[in-house]
Order: sequence, then structure tokens, then C-alpha cells
Amino acid sequence: MPINNSNTYDNTYSKEAATIAKIYTDSQKYDGTSDSFDFKLTIFYDICKRSGLPPNGYMIAFPIMLKGLAQEHYYNSNLSTRPFLEACDHIRNFFEGPEYYRKNLTEWNATSLQGLINENLDKQIYQCLQLLIDKLLRHRHGLHPEFRTNLFLTNKLVIACQGIPACRIAISNPTEDLAQLISKLQSSVVA
Repeated sequence: MPINNSNTYDNTYSKEAATIAKIYTDSQKYDGTSDSFDFKLTIFYDICKRSGLPPNGYMIAFPIMLKGLAQEHYYNSNLSTRPFLEACDHIRNFFEGPEYYRKNLTEWNATSLQGLINENLDKQIYQCLQLLIDKLLRHRHGLHPEFRTNLFLTNKLVIACQGIPACRIAISNPTEDLAQLISKLQSSVVA
């Protein structure tokens, strides 16, 4: 999607910006502490597209996608005077350095089905499997971009399910297709 990297915009985008502000939910906004900026930016692009805001108007709507520390940093750093892509790079680099990716990878590596079963003794194994899948899908956005692939997620899912008798058949000969693996695991734990 080509983006005009200028920081000038026309007041004609105020209607679109108002529409964007109405559409946004708090959970879709980037806070700078626990979310992936790139994932939240994908949501931003989608909402802008649905609201009819062209790329050269993105800067007027950019603060709408921010909350908490990220919004404070936006205003404290006077990012409204910068071009859109430069403001995005600034936010991303400020909040998501190498430490951010290491912290998320450590949490990713520590996630296992057995751990979720131990934390949720009141739930059935198939419910814990769904919690695992949901958690991994959410957390992969916080990994380094090179690790956000379906193949990396498929590998993690196999590793996370090791040692669980109900998953043994599904992971004994795992497929590289994420959807097929999830289906095999779900069938295996229900049986």
C-alpha cells in the first residue's frame, strides 16, 4: 500500500478521522507495554481503509490508535510534526527493541499445554488446548518478525504438547500445516 510520507494533511479528513475514532475499541489500540506495534498498525490500516481515509491522511488519525504510554510518548516527542512513516518507526523503535523481543520469546518458549493444564485444573484438556492455541496466536505478534510464521507456530505447538498422552498421536507424525495440526490435536484430545 503506497503511503504518502508527508506530514501535511487537509481538513477534509476530519470526517474520516471521526469515523475512525468511533470504530476503534480500546483493545485495538497500542499501549507500548504489552502489544505488538506492527499488529496494531495492521488494525489501523484496516480501520482507515474501511473509513475511507487515504494514506496521505494517516497522520491525522495516528494518535487515535495509541493509548497509555504510547500516546504520552507521541505527544511528549512531538511526533505530530513528523511524517507518518517516521512517526511509526519512532514509536516502534522506542517501545520494541531487542529486549522486548527477547522477553516475548522467553515467555513463548515457557508456554506449554501442561503448564496451562496446571493453571486451569477446573478445565478439561480440550479447553486447555484451546487456551494454548489462543495464547500462542496472540503472543506470536510480539515475537521478532522472522518468528511470526505459521511454520514456527506449528513447531511450537508440537513442542508445547509433548508429554501429554492425549496429544501423542497427533504430534507423533505432525504436519507442517498449522490448520491440519490444530485439527489433529483437537480430535486427539477429544477422543
